[in-house]
Amino acid sequence: MAVNATWVWVRENRPVDPDAAARFARDHGVRTAWVSVPWAGPDERVRAVAQALRLHGIAVVALGGSPDWAEHPERAGDWARRATAGNAFGSVHLDIEAWTLPHWSTDADRLLSGTEAAVRLATTATGSAVEIDLAPHLARTHPHGFATVARAAGAVTLMSYRASSPAILALASPAVKALRVVGRPYRLAVDTLPSTNPDTTFAGRHTAYLQAVVTDVAGELAADPRFRGVA
Repeated sequence: MAVNATWVWVRENRPVDPDAAARFARDHGVRTAWVSVPWAGPDERVRAVAQALRLHGIAVVALGGSPDWAEHPERAGDWARRATAGNAFGSVHLDIEAWTLPHWSTDADRLLSGTEAAVRLATTATGSAVEIDLAPHLARTHPHGFATVARAAGAVTLMSYRASSPAILALASPAVKALRVVGRPYRLAVDTLPSTNPDTTFAGRHTAYLQAVVTDVAGELAADPRFRGVA
């Protein structure tokens, strides 16, 4: 299966069995897990999950971000420094999603500049390349800002949330072309959580259908050396 990376959210109100989560990820072909790290840095729960994943042969990366980091990019650097201070993580993955802010429509350029700054500060703080989640439509609506953020990052995960291979590829296409131009590797991503728009998620669909769609998407992009798979 082409799904080789995933987000792992470690929440206080939803306890995670570290070994069960790691075995599930391994059995589903995951090779990289982005593990959520609190603002204060890895706690005991996060370290336990990270350790279990590593024991099952899965690379772990600290996951963090908030839309307001686009307005306060120094927070990305501060968090990244704490996230990688111990031996739990060596690099970070940012999930900022500034386009969800209420004033995005009037402030997008500034927020994308702030996102770029956040990526650069996190890179400096960790000494490692940073991967970031981006919405594919930004390559069409804000091509300069999208390219600027992508250049600052080491890789991009495109949140290509659709529920069929033609729709996923169509949504991702402008962003994939832009990433080829700036020379950045990328993943596509699908959603499995319930949504008010069923066309954007695989929630409620059979696993075999998800596997078929993801395999088809990966086959379409297999010739692209910058394609890293699906999350």
